[in-house]
Amino acid sequence: MQRDSAQEPPFTAAPGRSGWVLALTIAACVLPLVVAATALALKGWTPVGEFAQAELRMRDFWDHPPTLGSVARLRTDTDVSSHPGPAAWWGLYPVYAAGGRSAVALSTAVAATAAAWIAASLGVAWRRGGDSLTVILGGAILALIAGLGPSVFLEPWNPWFALMAFVALLVAVWAVNTGSRWAIVLATAAGSWCVQAHLGYAPTVAVLGALALFGLWRCSRRTDGSWRQVLWPAATSLALAALMWLPPMVEQLTGDPGNIGVMLSTYRAESGAQGELGPAGALKLVSAYLDPRTPALLLEDAVPTRRGPSLATALFAMAWLAAVLLAVRRRAEPALGSAIWLHVVALASLGSATLAAWRIPGEVFGYLVLWLAAIVTVAMAAIVWTLWLAIRDRLHPSDPPTARPGWLRSPRVLSAAILVAASLAVAISFSDPEPPGGRLSDQAAELVEQAAAGLPAEGDGTETGSRGPFIVRWDDPAAFGALGTALLSELERRGVAVGVDERLSTEMRPHRVLASGEVETALWVVSGTAIEQWRDIDGVREIAYVDPRSDAEAARQAAIEEEIRSRLEEAGVPELSEVLTQNLWVVRSDPSVGPEIDRLIDSYIDLGLPTAVFVAPEGTPQPTAE
Repeated sequence: MQRDSAQEPPFTAAPGRSGWVLALTIAACVLPLVVAATALALKGWTPVGEFAQAELRMRDFWDHPPTLGSVARLRTDTDVSSHPGPAAWWGLYPVYAAGGRSAVALSTAVAATAAAWIAASLGVAWRRGGDSLTVILGGAILALIAGLGPSVFLEPWNPWFALMAFVALLVAVWAVNTGSRWAIVLATAAGSWCVQAHLGYAPTVAVLGALALFGLWRCSRRTDGSWRQVLWPAATSLALAALMWLPPMVEQLTGDPGNIGVMLSTYRAESGAQGELGPAGALKLVSAYLDPRTPALLLEDAVPTRRGPSLATALFAMAWLAAVLLAVRRRAEPALGSAIWLHVVALASLGSATLAAWRIPGEVFGYLVLWLAAIVTVAMAAIVWTLWLAIRDRLHPSDPPTARPGWLRSPRVLSAAILVAASLAVAISFSDPEPPGGRLSDQAAELVEQAAAGLPAEGDGTETGSRGPFIVRWDDPAAFGALGTALLSELERRGVAVGVDERLSTEMRPHRVLASGEVETALWVVSGTAIEQWRDIDGVREIAYVDPRSDAEAARQAAIEEEIRSRLEEAGVPELSEVLTQNLWVVRSDPSVGPEIDRLIDSYIDLGLPTAVFVAPEGTPQPTAE
C-alpha cells in the first residue's frame, strides 16, 4: 500500500521501529515509580501542609470542583494568589477516586500521572525517531528519575506536577517540527498543564508554543502549501486549550478579585519589595546547571544562585556544541536533520528558561527552576542520539545489516538489556521511600489520633463547647501551619465539622470558612515555646501533645538556638532574636542574615518542634510573646 504523504509528511527517513522496544522502554522508566508508590502504600502516611491542602482540593470533587491551582508563594498583606489552573487536580482525580480517596490513593495518582506523561513522551519519540531515540530518551528519563528520587513522584506538590509534562512538551514540539501534525495536541495539553501547575513555566511554554506553531506552518508547506492538512490538528488543539483554560477564565470573570489580577498585583509587589534575579544572575544560574547531575543538584542546593559554572558544566556545553555542529554539518542526512530540531527545541527552551529565571522575584529556590532538569534531560538525549546516528551511518554504510559487526546489527538488544538493568537498580533504590512530609507526617498521625479521641462529646456541658463545628487555628513558628492543616484535613476525613478563618479562604477554599457566629469552639495547634503559655490559660484544655525529638535532639536544638542568637548579635541584628521562637522564617528571610545562619535555622527546623492541640472557646485570644 502506498503511503499517503498527506497523512504524515515525510520530513525524516522512516525510522526502524519495534513495538517491544517501546513497551520495554516505558516499562523500564515506569517501574521505579510503581515500586515507590507500592512501598508507600504499604507504609501509609498522613498529609501535612501543602500536601494536606492538595488532598482537600481532591476531596472537593464534586460538590466544589477546583477552578484554580495550588496556592502560590506570591502574596501581599491583603491578597493571596494561586497558580493559574486546576488541570493537575482533574488529572489526578480518576486514580484518587478509584483508590478510595485516601492519602495513599493521592500519592499513587501523582505517580500515575507522571508515568502517563513519560509514556506520551516515549510514544512520540518512538513514532518520529524510532527505536534508537526511544531507548536513548528512555535512558535520559531514567537518569532524571534516579537523580530526583522517589519523593518527586509521590508528593502531591505542584512544582513536581509539571516536570514530566514539560519533558512531553519538549518532545511534542520537536515532533511537530519534524512533520507530526497531531503532536500539536500533545504540546497543547502538556503546555497548559505546566503553566496551570506552576506559573514559572509560562515564559518557556510561550516560546515553545510559538515554535510548535512554526512547525505546524512547516507541515502545511510540506504538503500542498495550504492549511487544509493541519486544520483538524489545529482545531483540536484550540478546543482542548479552551476546555483546559475554561475554569480559570470563569474564575477570573466571576472572582472578586479574579486570580489573574491577584497574581499580577502580588508579582509586582514582590518584585518591588525584593527585586528580581536579573540578567546576570539568570545567566549564572542557568549556566551553572548545564550538568548531567542537575536534577539532584537542584534538590540539594538550598540556594541555587550560589552555585557557579564548574568543569562539569564546561564539558557538557562542549559536548552539546560538538553534537550540534556535527548535526548541522550533516543536516542533508534525514535522520541527522531530525536531530537538529531536537537541539533547536532544547536550545530555545534554554534561552526562554534564562528569561524566566531573570524575572523571578525574591529568593530563588531549586523548585522554581526545576524545568532546567527537563531541559538538560532532553539535551542529553539529543547529544547521544546525534552521536549514535553519526556512528551508525558512517560505519559500514554500504554493507547490508547482516554484514555489519554484531554490536551494530542488534544494538537494540544490548541497549534494552542495559536499560532494564538500570531500571532494576533505580527501582531497588526507590523501594523504601520516605513518606511525604517525613517526620512531620509521623508527628501529624500521632497528633490527630490523640486529638480525635480528646474532642469534646456532643452535649458534654464543658466550657469548651460541643462536638463541632470547630474552627482550626495554629501558632507555628517553623512549618507554616503544616500540622494545623493536617489536623483540619484528617478530622474532615473522619466526618468532624471543621473550618478556618476568612484569612485562609484561598488556601482552604471559601466553603471551609467559618464565621465567628457559626462556631463556639476553636482547636489550636501550637508548636514550640508557646505551648507553656497556652497551658496557663483558664478555660483551655490540652487534648494532644507530641514531641518528635529525642532528648539528645532537644539538647542539640537548644544549642543551635543559642548559636543562632549569638550570630545574630554578631551580625548587628539582635532584635531578630526576639522573633526567633515566634517565626523562624522572618529571621531567615531578613537580608542581613547570611548563609551560615540560614543553615543553622534549617538544621533547627529539621529537628522538629513539640506540638500540642488545645480546645478553647472561640474568642480566646492568642497569647502574646513574652
